[in-house]
Amino acid sequence: MLKKYVIFLLFALSVNAVAQTQLTENSWYLRTLVLDNEVYESPIPHSDAVLYFSNNQAVLQHVQCEEVFVVDSNATETTFTMAHPGATLLGFGCSPEATLWYFRDYLFYDADQADPKTFSYEIISEDNHLEMIVTNSDGDKAYYANNPLAISESYQNRISFYPNPAHENLMFSGVDRLQNVSIYDIVGHRVMTIAEAINGIDISQLSGGTYIVKAELESGNSVTTKLLKL
Repeated sequence: MLKKYVIFLLFALSVNAVAQTQLTENSWYLRTLVLDNEVYESPIPHSDAVLYFSNNQAVLQHVQCEEVFVVDSNATETTFTMAHPGATLLGFGCSPEATLWYFRDYLFYDADQADPKTFSYEIISEDNHLEMIVTNSDGDKAYYANNPLAISESYQNRISFYPNPAHENLMFSGVDRLQNVSIYDIVGHRVMTIAEAINGIDISQLSGGTYIVKAELESGNSVTTKLLKL
């Protein structure tokens, strides 16, 4: 029994070490924010709100506005901290959409507060693709991926999900099929996974509420949409 416990403990420590390594060795591109139960998706193709860790520091980088917010940080296998003060470099050329998106990013991390903040995170690995869900002390969620959005705005606009709100089936147009469909509830739990969707997605088993749907196209690009289930 003791031997089995030691093996399990070593396995758990190994898994946790991998999670921390994945956190610190990747740049994380912000896709979706859930603030006060409202879902906000990145309005910028090739999302340029980036989070990464370097030399015991956390860096929030907003490429379009040339902003860099640097704070002291310490990471464990399940949490990381952000401490004040930080340095912000302000640039020019921000669109109104980018300014609002970046403001929400700062709001999520409470970046103007002096007290250190602790955030929990979970990293989900699928093949060579990583996704991360960060949760703040208010229960808000930030959804990241380890690569930029690989889909252009013009192509994104050719993909439609309907009806939304939906009751039993969520349909889509503009593509023949979706692959690796994941549906998350408002608190970040993955509640449904579908390997391939051709004629639509059966959501009849979901409870009423707000969800985030993420799916891959056959080209390797990905799409994200907010779903209101009736």
